[in-house]
Amino acid sequence: MDNNINGVMYTTETTIGARNEAARSAGVPLQVRHDITLNAKRGIHEGIDPVGYPTDRYLGYGIGSFKNIDTGTVQEAHRPKASNKDLYNPLPFRIVPVDEDLTEMERAVYRLRTKENVNGVFYWAYWLKKITPVDNTVKAVQVQPPDNTEQPYVEDPADLNPVPPSGSWDENADPRVIISTEYRCVVTAEEMREAISVLKNGDMRLAALSEISINTGIDKEVVGVNHLGDSFNYTDATYVNMAIHRCHNPQNCAIPGQSCTQNINFENGTILGL
Repeated sequence: MDNNINGVMYTTETTIGARNEAARSAGVPLQVRHDITLNAKRGIHEGIDPVGYPTDRYLGYGIGSFKNIDTGTVQEAHRPKASNKDLYNPLPFRIVPVDEDLTEMERAVYRLRTKENVNGVFYWAYWLKKITPVDNTVKAVQVQPPDNTEQPYVEDPADLNPVPPSGSWDENADPRVIISTEYRCVVTAEEMREAISVLKNGDMRLAALSEISINTGIDKEVVGVNHLGDSFNYTDATYVNMAIHRCHNPQNCAIPGQSCTQNINFENGTILGL
């Protein structure tokens, strides 16, 4: 059962996300900065230069993006800063004792595997989850002021022979087209409860999802080790940057069998003056 996120939310594209996307769109070299990657923060697969552009997408989530605005229970989401490089209070999707690591099949959807010491006990933590576009398409939606009604935008071959407009253009009254790809972001109660149990002393009052991130990177086959020191190959994320940071009012994500779900549109452009 999905527990869809509603209410006020603030979504910000980060400076490094915009910078990477601009380089990819223009076909110019990335300005490589290993020191501001999540790999550097987590101490995993640091310094691996990106081959091509970071186009793989990974979901992150956290519980630190809201504040109380009165002495009662009224809460308000923070507005993310474009300079942010990670969530305010991120949690891993999975965190398991080192001798109970995920199977190859379970591990396939998670990224950024790190070894964590929690009160003298060692765990494997997986901080991100791989996501892909909802229907693997680019969407074009025409938005019509003043009520912002939406309808699909279809390219017209007649526009190969355009006719100059006869009137003036009003950006507040004329339609605009939004080009985007949509990603479905899901955090399950089981993922949240596992993290809260290990990292927050099992206090399920803290299992309140209030921020998510879309991160870009490059999948790469790497070598890991298990608790016995044996090595194995697996896929992990390299050169990871937070591209989008979304904050919203806290949402209970502790009810077994439920999941917290929201969609994010990666806007590739907004076109005015149709």
